[in-house]
Amino acid sequence: MMQEMKARDARLDQLLQSMNKAAAPKKVDLMADILRELLAERRNMHAHMACMMVTTEGDMMKGEKTKPPAKAEPSNPVQPAKKDEHKAHH
Repeated sequence: MMQEMKARDARLDQLLQSMNKAAAPKKVDLMADILRELLAERRNMHAHMACMMVTTEGDMMKGEKTKPPAKAEPSNPVQPAKKDEHKAHH
């Protein structure tokens, strides 16, 4: 996946360098190429995200969702005061 990203970045860098060196009429064509590359990358990213969402939702539907951690019990719980003790301190 990282190699694919690096290859796409290299392709965009190449197009950008060509665009910066090109004369006006050719520059517009290269801009269009860059936009096409970026839009294709965005569509692929959205498709990948959608697949991940379906997988996650499917796991959750099967009951495989992550359970929250168990509630920690206090190491020194406070004991409720007895009625007589409460009256005595007033």
